[in-house]
Amino acid sequence: MNGLSASDPSHRDGLSIAVEPWGDGELSRRREALQRLSRLVDKMPLEQVAALLATRRNNFLGTERAAVIAPVADPVSSPATLNPHGELIETAARAAGLRTARVASETLRASHIGTVGLRIDLPGQPMFYHRQSFYFATAEGGLGQFLNGSITPVLGLKHQGKERVHSVGGPTPPGALFHRKQIGAALAYAATLQGEVCIKPNASANGHRVYPRLRTAEDIVEALIANAAVYEDIVVEESFGGEAWRFFYVKPDIIGIKVGRAASVIGDGENSLHQLIASENSARAARSGHAASKRLPGGIIRDMMLRRQNVGLDTVIPRGRRIFLSPCSNGSQGAESLALPDLLHPTYSAWMLEIFRAMPELHAGAADVMIQQPLQPDRSAFQVIEINIAPSLLAFHYPGTGPVQDVAGAIVAMLQRLASKGA
Repeated sequence: MNGLSASDPSHRDGLSIAVEPWGDGELSRRREALQRLSRLVDKMPLEQVAALLATRRNNFLGTERAAVIAPVADPVSSPATLNPHGELIETAARAAGLRTARVASETLRASHIGTVGLRIDLPGQPMFYHRQSFYFATAEGGLGQFLNGSITPVLGLKHQGKERVHSVGGPTPPGALFHRKQIGAALAYAATLQGEVCIKPNASANGHRVYPRLRTAEDIVEALIANAAVYEDIVVEESFGGEAWRFFYVKPDIIGIKVGRAASVIGDGENSLHQLIASENSARAARSGHAASKRLPGGIIRDMMLRRQNVGLDTVIPRGRRIFLSPCSNGSQGAESLALPDLLHPTYSAWMLEIFRAMPELHAGAADVMIQQPLQPDRSAFQVIEINIAPSLLAFHYPGTGPVQDVAGAIVAMLQRLASKGA
């Protein structure tokens, strides 16, 4: 127990975005619109489809729409500095008595010039931690095999990784994979889905261009266009509601558990939404250290959330009303991380441990799981969205609420056990 009561309603506030009841004929109208659009898209460039959408979007959000508050990119590490994840691993390794060295990434992989990797001198088997992934060192001192071995390229792709989870008995949302030139087919498939829809790249990180909780045909098309502009392969799947939990696995156990609260602000009855966002961003900017939250997100994901809540940037939000700016639980998208495992029935952890252990190649990774009944075990009420093989460590070491969970220390201890077996 962590001393934070699961019965305190303030801890659960805002952890789940309610799924609105579907109106009479709403799903059938969406299906018909997507079917029409799928035929239309096959006959015109995506730029023309995007132009058709623009007329529906203009002026909805009010006169402040031009003041887009865009996500802030992570600062690029200087050649002499590790990123914060590497610093945590370095500290844990040194605390365990291991020698470490910072290595310029261009000596490891030419495409990553300007960043820094970490070498950990384990007995008989040096390893590298580079861009949040672990590698065995080659005899020449370069990057060798991934720590997670042959499962790495599988779990590194969202659709293929989900299929692997499903193959070992994990519940996953139905979905399909499409090339960027198959937008018509993707829309036709989306028309067959019965609830909210998620559109995302098959290969991306930090929630980039991930659009869950889509309800309308227009939002689905807009998300597909945004993905096709950047990524080759796109996943279309059912969006499963509930609370967004992450389980951090370090073989052989789950070491960290957290829940994400999507980016949001709470009204005071006086200020407009634009003013509330600006105030919250100022407060976040004033915080220092790794615990500081990212700025609140902007762009089409925010626009979509505001439309479904029927508010614009000029709207004065009533006191106490929470307005969500994103449906995503990623810290990089402005979400808060709460280390509150007491808010979750332990049976879910046991189920996730079975899934992790059914993949013996997996030594370290973090599963993103949506849970609809967190205090009541129900196998039909949770789904594994993906297992991340290069997960962030920061939310477990610098949570917004709750105790530190030392995943970096657990990883180093696991590496030591692995090295001793190979010695």
